[in-house]
Amino acid sequence: MAFKRGRKGQFILIGTLILVISLLFLMAVYSVSTIYRVKLIKSDFRNTVLKISSDMDRALEAAVANASGSWRLGS
Repeated sequence: MAFKRGRKGQFILIGTLILVISLLFLMAVYSVSTIYRVKLIKSDFRNTVLKISSDMDRALEAAVANASGSWRLGS
């Protein structure tokens, strides 16, 4: 009888290990497929910095024009 109980425990242990390994494999496949779909948009860094710089210059010019216009009207 003791011999049969030991075999039953081995089958439960092996079954549990197979189940855990298969679940880990399925989760790994799912995560790889999810990460694979993500695509980064390539952009030219230098061109982006130049656009930001020119936008800052335009914003500064507009702010100075607005401030000088209100200063002239105020005095």
